[in-house]
Amino acid sequence: MERPRDLFGVVACISEQLTKLGALHDSCTIQIINTQGTDFVSCSGSDHAEGSTRALEVLHTLSWKPFSENVLQYPWVIEVWRSGNTRCVPCTTDSSMPPGLSLVDAAYESGTLAINRNEQDAFDTDTVTLMERLAHLLSEGFPRFVDIIERDRLKEQLRQSQKMEAVGQMIAGISHNFNNMLTVILGNLELASLEATGELREHVDDALDASVQAADLIGELMVSSSCMLRAPGPFPLSVAIQACCSRSSSIFVSMHATPSRQQPDRHPVSKSS
Repeated sequence: MERPRDLFGVVACISEQLTKLGALHDSCTIQIINTQGTDFVSCSGSDHAEGSTRALEVLHTLSWKPFSENVLQYPWVIEVWRSGNTRCVPCTTDSSMPPGLSLVDAAYESGTLAINRNEQDAFDTDTVTLMERLAHLLSEGFPRFVDIIERDRLKEQLRQSQKMEAVGQMIAGISHNFNNMLTVILGNLELASLEATGELREHVDDALDASVQAADLIGELMVSSSCMLRAPGPFPLSVAIQACCSRSSSIFVSMHATPSRQQPDRHPVSKSS
């Protein structure tokens, strides 16, 4: 197996071997149970349903949060897995399954191996023993599947880290260049404010106020980009974006508001090296 969905082929192979050995059946499935025993996904060799395929594709760990009602609908799956005792039903009568089915569920390391047939008393003790042996083999081979989903999880984590690193580098580059431009803008505005008078002085002061707030915004962006480049785990980019949007809103408000003409407490922008 190279991908989680290759498990469909494994089930098909088991089903084929059962048929060759005389264990005729209508359906063969493997149930994969999460480590908490609160949910499971079912994989059939003959039915690559979209829901089953999607469940396997998102299966990046055996410790997932429940996203189905399988445990409520088929509680015996968890019971068989926990106890290790094979369950053989000669004829189904409960409402969760069609009536008149023969079922066999055998436990393996991470779930159950099950077959059914639309016929009463379809499975004898030899079939039950065969199912238990196949389940034992499945337990020995299943660590390979666990390695695959762990590999896929690490690959996805690496892709996300690379994306965040690229975003962080882009933000750092833009912030660096814009910070240098702001240094020039603020310096010239400070010089202009020394000579400007009347209404022109007000416009210059407005521009200075907005430039100082823009400098604060760039500072926050540079801090955020630095965190993205250093953080080993996922960085909450939405938090940085919200902070920047909030700061940008305050800049636009100050540009259009009528401020009291009071000399602001400005601070210079340090030149980026």
